[in-house]
Amino acid sequence: MNSTVSVKEALRGLIEIYENDFSHGYQGNDKEVLDKLFLKLIVAVTRFAQGIRYCGKIECRCSPESNIKFLVEANYDTIMGNLLAGDYGLSEVPLSRIRDFLDQFRFHEVR
Repeated sequence: MNSTVSVKEALRGLIEIYENDFSHGYQGNDKEVLDKLFLKLIVAVTRFAQGIRYCGKIECRCSPESNIKFLVEANYDTIMGNLLAGDYGLSEVPLSRIRDFLDQFRFHEVR
């Protein structure tokens, strides 16, 4: 999958946003639920970046690509509206580029 940001940059951005903006700044009542979702997303992108697979089939539910696609599709409004909302975050990777990286999994079939 092609993106304007590499998987390693996207991962870096997700971790920086999680640590700088979310962990130390988010005050909502749903913080525990969002924390779990954010960490699942970071783990899935880490598996993708590192090539950690349990089988060789990209379309398999156990693949990192399928896992990212499932998380993004099932939680799109929450991820884009709560976790990665706004124009700026405390990361060297622009939020718009992280959102674009995740969007590619939402709009394409995993093959």
